Amino acid sequence: MEMVTLGIVIAVLFVILAGLVGSTTVSGNTQARTAINNITAAITASVVNNFQLILDILVYTFILSLVAMIAIVGYNMFKGRGGVGIM
Repeated sequence: MEMVTLGIVIAVLFVILAGLVGSTTVSGNTQARTAINNITAAITASVVNNFQLILDILVYTFILSLVAMIAIVGYNMFKGRGGVGIM
């Protein structure tokens, strides 16, 4: 994921550079507007991708904690400490 973030940062920097170069030319306004649109699109895509990653991490953490609780309960039952005592 670090490579994806690095790529997004580099792309945003290149787009900003292109926007600065374009704003000095005659048709600068449209190019600058395009650059700003590209920047916002890249940021939005980055947030969406990272949101999916955050959701995945939350789901995996939840599943792992469930497995750990089941394992602890099963261990306590196996040791004969009376079932559901998690602590």
